[in-house]
Amino acid sequence: VPNWWRPKLGLKTKIIAHRGASKDAPENTLASVKEGLNQSSDGIEVDIRLTSDNKIVCHHDRSTLRTTGFDKNIKDMTLEEARSLDCGKRFDESWEGEKIPTLEEILIVLPKEKSIFIEVKTGEEIVPFLLNDIYRQAKDINLITVISFYPEVIKEIKKRESKIKCNLLIAFDHQ
Repeated sequence: VPNWWRPKLGLKTKIIAHRGASKDAPENTLASVKEGLNQSSDGIEVDIRLTSDNKIVCHHDRSTLRTTGFDKNIKDMTLEEARSLDCGKRFDESWEGEKIPTLEEILIVLPKEKSIFIEVKTGEEIVPFLLNDIYRQAKDINLITVISFYPEVIKEIKKRESKIKCNLLIAFDHQ
């Protein structure tokens, strides 16, 4: 994001790299997160899902078809199976070999001063594993916001850890 945009956007405006720099690198990958940070974003947004062996990976869609060409749901794969897929080549051949990352890997590369918006794409079964990943990385809780379209996810997080900022997402159908 060019620095000349910031004054036009206002002093309190933050630039968040959606799925990382998803226009310039494969979405929700370490490459897209690093690229978003290199583009002077104030933070990143990633989508998370739970694998069959209760590991959190960053992936937007239920199925890996669009990003990898392999049609299987994340919830039906182990972490090892999900990590065996290439989610870079379909974006561009120069990204071949880019893997589906874990949330933990994203949190490790995220600088301490940067914000993260974590969109939970599944039900409340992910919450204990999400909180565990957050605590294990000892990030500043004030820079973490969990977002979800599922009210039960937000309620469960607030019940277990009231200090984590949460936003309930709402979609209005347009006719």
